[in-house]
Amino acid sequence: MSIVAEYVGIDRNTWTIRKVSHTDAGKLIYTRDDGTMYTHPLDGRPARSVVMSVFGLTDVFSYSPAMADSVSTQQQWTELRAKLGELKP
Repeated sequence: MSIVAEYVGIDRNTWTIRKVSHTDAGKLIYTRDDGTMYTHPLDGRPARSVVMSVFGLTDVFSYSPAMADSVSTQQQWTELRAKLGELKP
């Protein structure tokens, strides 16, 4: 099983940035704070929609693992951190 995309967004319950991995097996994997992993199957809906509805993330962006260190991905991370700073109570 390999990662085909990473989805990143703001968890407004904990005011943190969270990442959900999309695998080539059609599953989303989320690592909880205690280190356990939660796997959710894609059920025909777009992965981004599932990330938002099941994991409760907002302001979601995605990238391919091959693009993790790209300038554009790093810029998206920077913008998301800034947005979190603006939103965080």
